[in-house]
Amino acid sequence: MPLFRAPITAIVNGFNTLFDMKIKLGSWSAYLQMRETIISINEKYRIHFSKDLGAISGLLFEIGSGRYIFEQDAVKFVASLENAQNDNWTKRHQEVVQNILEENEHSEMQAHLAKVGSALGYKVWIAQNDHKREWNGIKLGEFSIPILDLPAMPKQTAQTISLIDVLWINERNQIVSAFEVEKSTSIYSGILRLHDLSISITSHESRLYLVAPEKREKEIKAQLLRPSFQQGVHFPISYIFFSELRQNCDAMCMFGSDLSVLGKIAKTV
Repeated sequence: MPLFRAPITAIVNGFNTLFDMKIKLGSWSAYLQMRETIISINEKYRIHFSKDLGAISGLLFEIGSGRYIFEQDAVKFVASLENAQNDNWTKRHQEVVQNILEENEHSEMQAHLAKVGSALGYKVWIAQNDHKREWNGIKLGEFSIPILDLPAMPKQTAQTISLIDVLWINERNQIVSAFEVEKSTSIYSGILRLHDLSISITSHESRLYLVAPEKREKEIKAQLLRPSFQQGVHFPISYIFFSELRQNCDAMCMFGSDLSVLGKIAKTV
């Protein structure tokens, strides 16, 4: 037998073992039958194989060459693929649902912060890349001033600051408070953006906050205590829980007079 036929023989043997058939080399009709079956199985379970039939061919070769000990019939094997496919679909579906819930919660917190900031008399800026996101049918951009004007900031610094989730700005176009909303993303990245803002602000006082789920408090404390965030910080970073902001939003809007009202719900390390 020529050497180039050895892989083909192994694939045919693997096919016969898997599907309990007796396909023989040299039969065109048998080849077409094998081809049709392979394409059908590959299409149905593409998530486990590949578009070019390379993966399923490799599986058949492994079975036919004796490298993969096959102890099931095709029905059981296909059933195992079906179960794995269903498990993967369920997992992916859960991930998509969770992402949607987290995005909605992120937008909700931005809307609450915008509502409180406006009630306290500040101009509100929502991160530039979030203006088209919605909360309760309202685009977040409607809570925000249209343009972030920070004449005292270098252009590149202002562009970075424009991506912070929420800013409160006074009548002199000074940032008096900044908020980073963290859901499942890295706490470190949010703190870093606030830290960079802190270094950029030297002419006036500002208060900086992380807004996060209560379950992430331990992580927040660990990151805020990093030496790199403890040295040279102009303004300390505090944190607020989603639940506290949600529960006290209306009360702060009604009874608050300035940003000091956040001291009632904010925590520090």
